[in-house]
Amino acid sequence: RPRSRGIMGRLASRPLFFQVRPSGADDASVLGAQTAQEVLLGYYESQDWEVLREDLDWVTWLGGTGVLAVEWDSSAGVGIHDPETRVPLSSSDGKRRLKTGDVCLSALSIAEVTTEPGTRNIERALWWQKCVALPPEQVKEMFGLSETPRPDAGAMQSPMQYRLLTSREQASAHEELTLVHTHYERPSDANPEGQAVVVVGEERVEESKWPFPFTDRLNLACTRETKVHGRWTGDTILTAARVPQMALNQSWSSIVEHMKRAGNARGWVNQATSDMIEDLTDTPGEYGTYVGPEKPFWLSPPQMPSWWISQPDRLVAFIDEQLGSVEVARGVAPRNVESGLGLSILSENANTPISSLAKEDSRVWGRTA
Repeated sequence: RPRSRGIMGRLASRPLFFQVRPSGADDASVLGAQTAQEVLLGYYESQDWEVLREDLDWVTWLGGTGVLAVEWDSSAGVGIHDPETRVPLSSSDGKRRLKTGDVCLSALSIAEVTTEPGTRNIERALWWQKCVALPPEQVKEMFGLSETPRPDAGAMQSPMQYRLLTSREQASAHEELTLVHTHYERPSDANPEGQAVVVVGEERVEESKWPFPFTDRLNLACTRETKVHGRWTGDTILTAARVPQMALNQSWSSIVEHMKRAGNARGWVNQATSDMIEDLTDTPGEYGTYVGPEKPFWLSPPQMPSWWISQPDRLVAFIDEQLGSVEVARGVAPRNVESGLGLSILSENANTPISSLAKEDSRVWGRTA
């Protein structure tokens, strides 16, 4: 976790910056590009894209794949009023106020997204779906439902998975949540109008045509930590780091257990003088008695082998090498390297492992913009 936090900090050290290139050299094209850039800046600030960016980076780092979805929210935007009476207008059923609507972004993990089986590029697939779990009352308010939907998110967890959870995770697993499925399908020969459908339980709570002006791609962009050929999903280096992390945890547990059980030096005295132990010394420690004429002596705890003591350090170094979190990347000067040129070369090599993820991050936000 400390190494992951450092990597995420380096990845998000610079704020997002959008630059729109003019389509031509005339004044109208330049003005249009500047206007588009100001529009992006407005969304960047009003929708807090920096927080969303960190969320996307984390789900990509932990799960290997992240999805940045662009959706149309009919409940967002400015309320619509009657032009004559200035009375706020409502939907035909009177359950919700009419608004102009607006686009909104959401960062989704690999566990919340699915698409056509076997597709290699989710952005060019015909359809995709997202599934999120929300509180039932919130779902009722979002879609103007007459009744509170049934909490059905518990169906996502099998009894075996539930038994493996900790007590705190079990408590959160018992929260009543409702699954909201959203299906997006872009126009095609089979379905020229496309569709966008929201399903809660077994009921379609919203249904419309494809709400976007583009039809050659879906309304999302996908980022991957480590690309895998032939798949739209990626992998993460954390998969390889988990095994040495387990060995590191076991090694530390073994050392701590050894310190707890064998780290106390014990004194031995003749059994005949056991009644006088408190008068002989006040040194803390446990005393034992023996039969024999020998003088009292100290029994030192068994010594741990040197390889056992240094094993955690070797495992930490191995994890750092896998994650690209070497000393210079953490602000620690390596041993025997004192020149500025040497430190610069090491710093550049340390940033190499996350360069591909940074480029993926830039590409995804550029396509989203």
